[in-house]
Order: sequence, then structure tokens, then C-alpha cells
Amino acid sequence: MTPFRKFQALYPVFLISITIALCITGLVTWLQTGTGGDFVQRWLKAAAMAVVVMLPLGGLVMVQVGRIVSRWWGHHSELRQRIVFALLMGLSMEALATGMATGANLGLSAEALAQWAHAYVRALPLGLCIGLFMAFVVRPWLQARMLRYGMGPKA
Repeated sequence: MTPFRKFQALYPVFLISITIALCITGLVTWLQTGTGGDFVQRWLKAAAMAVVVMLPLGGLVMVQVGRIVSRWWGHHSELRQRIVFALLMGLSMEALATGMATGANLGLSAEALAQWAHAYVRALPLGLCIGLFMAFVVRPWLQARMLRYGMGPKA
């Protein structure tokens, strides 16, 4: 497969990751600093840091979470597996994104861990919604796309 075909197959992953990073870091930045003054600058800095971390780690986390769900919940229905996958993805990706946003907004100050925990809990509904979207829409669509481009599991 040519590099262009690989890019063509995978570019939606990049767009989805950037969108997720923008949503979560925007919410966390708003929770931590409000919308006054330099909000946009802080948000974009947090989003850039999150994208740099989430693009490589997001795919790895999705694969590992999928393996864990298959191993431990493989005997359950596909619906239950998807729900567990959604919860685990939401929790893990939310932790990464809020960590990046907290680091960008507050640095490694003494109060950063408490602020991260506060932001994590307040932004968790968004993370869980994103996890459900990933489990029920993005992952099946991505798997079908990978098969169409000849990048899926070999039969």
C-alpha cells in the first residue's frame, strides 16, 4: 500500500482526535481559567499539547482497551462489550486530555493535581459521551474503513 493510501485511510483518525482534543481542552480551560482575557491562547496551547499526546496514545489506548474488553468481556453480548469499551475509553482519554490542559494552564504547581481532579470530574460527562461516540460510531466505521483499504486483519 502506498503512503498516500495509508494517509487516505487514516486521516479521519487525525481529524477526530483533534476535534476531541479541542472539545475537552476547551471545557477544561474554561473550568480552570474562565473565558476572560487570554482564554483562546490558553485553550489553543492546551489543545496543541493534547493533540501531540492524544494522536499517538489515543490509537494505542483504543487498541489496548479493545483487547482488554475482548479478553475479559468477550463472552458478553456485543452491546455490553461496546458499553464497557465506551466507559474505559472515556475515562482514559478524559484523563489524558484534562492532564494536558491542566499542565498547559497551571503548569506543575502545588495545586495542579487538585485542579486536575476537579476538572476531570466536572468534564467526565463529556468524556463519557465521547467514549460512547467512539464505541458506537467511530470504531465500527474505522474498522470498516481499514478493511476497505486493506489494512484490517487478514482473513
